[in-house]
Amino acid sequence: MKIAWLIICLMLLCAMAYGKDRRTYYDDETMARVQEKIEKYEWAKAQVPSGKASDNWYVKMSDQEIWDFVPPPEQLRAINVCIAHDCPFCGDKITRKAGHYPWKMSRDKPFKVTCPVCNRTFPENDFEPWNTEGLDGEPETGEKIIDKGLGWVGPDGRRYYFVPYYIFWQRWVRDIIGGM
Repeated sequence: MKIAWLIICLMLLCAMAYGKDRRTYYDDETMARVQEKIEKYEWAKAQVPSGKASDNWYVKMSDQEIWDFVPPPEQLRAINVCIAHDCPFCGDKITRKAGHYPWKMSRDKPFKVTCPVCNRTFPENDFEPWNTEGLDGEPETGEKIIDKGLGWVGPDGRRYYFVPYYIFWQRWVRDIIGGM
């Protein structure tokens, strides 16, 4: 038994020693095709400066900042704030005005979403990453709109996933995947 643990520990140490040392998302062939298009087409060449500028925030991050930026697996994510209702003040007016994924959000206002109808921003608290209670945790309830990563249950009994919605759409889709 001790030998098995020793072998497992040695394998883990070797795996850590041989960490990522080159790009892995786009292979060499894909990057060669991209470079070829940049050299051949004006439209491709014109996109390079704006592409570099738009992801400059990502490049400036330290390894630790990038590590802390990525939500842990236990952190809830949501594709809707409150299905078929959405805004606690506007209800389904939000989807009639702005479509199925209407909430306004940005990297500059972390973990906040703004309704395009009433222009209220939710939640009222500042979320401190990361809530790792996952599905086992309890959402906040009451009059004050507080979301600690598990949603908020309003007086009407509906659960609103403000922070999980931001984490899915802004942090994962726009920032992390979009930044790649």
